[in-house]
Amino acid sequence: MQKNIANLKKLNKKVKKILFGFRDFEGAYIINNLVGDKKKILVVGCTWGRDYHFMTSMGRDVTNLDLGKQDVPNVVVGDISKRTPFKDNEFDAVIMGEIIEHVFEDTTALREVRRILKDDGRLILTIAYFDDKPDYHVRIHSRRTIIRLFENCGFKPIREISRGGLISFSKIFALPSLFLSLFNESLRIKYLMFISNLDIRLGNLNHNVFRFAKSYGGYFLVVKDKNKDFVGINRNTFTGG
Repeated sequence: MQKNIANLKKLNKKVKKILFGFRDFEGAYIINNLVGDKKKILVVGCTWGRDYHFMTSMGRDVTNLDLGKQDVPNVVVGDISKRTPFKDNEFDAVIMGEIIEHVFEDTTALREVRRILKDDGRLILTIAYFDDKPDYHVRIHSRRTIIRLFENCGFKPIREISRGGLISFSKIFALPSLFLSLFNESLRIKYLMFISNLDIRLGNLNHNVFRFAKSYGGYFLVVKDKNKDFVGINRNTFTGG
């Protein structure tokens, strides 16, 4: 823990100003934990670089893929729902944080992720549930439909954390963080880690416990598996075989 704190303190002031907000910190912290011991990482949809900065501070080798140029190092411009320039089995882990609900060709995108991910690699995907308000959300998912999408594309979720607990009150929990920043940066980071760990525990309690929360969604750790035959399921269900 002390090493992680020391690493995060080395980030530049501009990055820390955003990253040390509770909402951004919790997302990056949980994703980093789900990555485990994997080193070579692809972040799909890097935006301002939240996951890039957090994970590179932990010594990981991170590449970013985005639809356009971003003010973040090591960005490849491209579309995950198209063929990317990466080799087969190139990455130890792929991060898709709040991305899949933005993609019409979601099946194609996940199959491309499967191609560039090592056989023992990890896909870490986060998603908002039942959120069709923004114009850029082109798919609506529940917990069950996103799991079926994984299974259709040759993936299997092995860990799931429900989201929407304390993070729904991020403005409230950000206040102590701002107060601590006036006195001790290490204490501020410890506080953010403590609240994030508490939210992980809450998210492990029950998958429906946050269903009425503002930020209801899920964090998924997914690995390669055989494709589930949903055509066969429909055939057997509706045609008698």
